Amino acid sequence: MKEKINAAKKLSEIETIELTRDSRVMAIRWDLIPWGLVLDLDVKESEAIDASTYRAWLVFTGVSEITWPLDNTRLSHGCFLTSEISITDEPDDFQEYGFWGMLPTHAKDESVLYPMSKIITIKAKGIVGICSVKKIHSEDGFLERKTRLNLASDDDMLAVL
Repeated sequence: MKEKINAAKKLSEIETIELTRDSRVMAIRWDLIPWGLVLDLDVKESEAIDASTYRAWLVFTGVSEITWPLDNTRLSHGCFLTSEISITDEPDDFQEYGFWGMLPTHAKDESVLYPMSKIITIKAKGIVGICSVKKIHSEDGFLERKTRLNLASDDDMLAVL
């Protein structure tokens, strides 16, 4: 009998904290775990031009607050995250997870206002990182939905949780 190869794996704490450096949010999911939030990401392996891309999930458990500044922001190509996660302890066993996002704000004349970087914060009880085992080279570093699901399906990712 052939053993099933895992399509996804759980990340270490350090790897999880680094997921938001140079990644793109493809979806914000509320439907996967109770009281949780999942950021479905495309993550480049490095900043190299020919770096591979993989699918990852940032799973925030016991979410109580989210700050995601989107005033006059256009997200037609997703939201780009640019820094690793900082963690601040909060009362009642919560932590505040903060990271920078590229959230371009547009003026009435459609010009981009600067600075585009804004802090996103999520207050939650915990965080887990999961990523696809397979990686793929992509010209622009981002994947079509079918390709992402071939790297690791939602069921593959959930099985790791």
